[in-house]
Amino acid sequence: MLNGRGGYNRNKINNNFFAKWSPEMAYIVGFIFADGSLIDSKKSSRTRYLTLSNNDLCLLKDMKSVLGSKHKITSRPSGVRIIKNKKYLCKESYCLRMGNKKKYSDLLKIGLSPRKSHTMEFPSVPKNYIRFFIRGYFDGDGGVYFSRKMTGGYSNIQTIF
Repeated sequence: MLNGRGGYNRNKINNNFFAKWSPEMAYIVGFIFADGSLIDSKKSSRTRYLTLSNNDLCLLKDMKSVLGSKHKITSRPSGVRIIKNKKYLCKESYCLRMGNKKKYSDLLKIGLSPRKSHTMEFPSVPKNYIRFFIRGYFDGDGGVYFSRKMTGGYSNIQTIF
């Protein structure tokens, strides 16, 4: 460990998880595309974070195990939250936040980025892993929008972010 502020990851984690495609990796990448985030906080802590959030604690525990992480899962109690001057009634939710520069870098190579909803494009997922990616995306609260052409057929399948 380099220092106590996260220069090197202090928690055990599989550093190579996102380096090579697998069904588990494709699922978690799909989940991140729908309900995860990348945070670059190099100004304050010299590390980068991957955050997974969901209302299903068991799902996050499973992903934590697959990722080989010893990071804590935190909870956010239910209640009213104000987001952009609007009030929302929110369920209890859970968050797994992992500081890891290698994972962050590998996810950037796949096509994720901080503030992904503004820049995201469908990643280049190998064909034999696409079904795992799609399942992860839907488990992470993703959705699909179909637009109709004048001919009445479906085209331009677009994901809703």
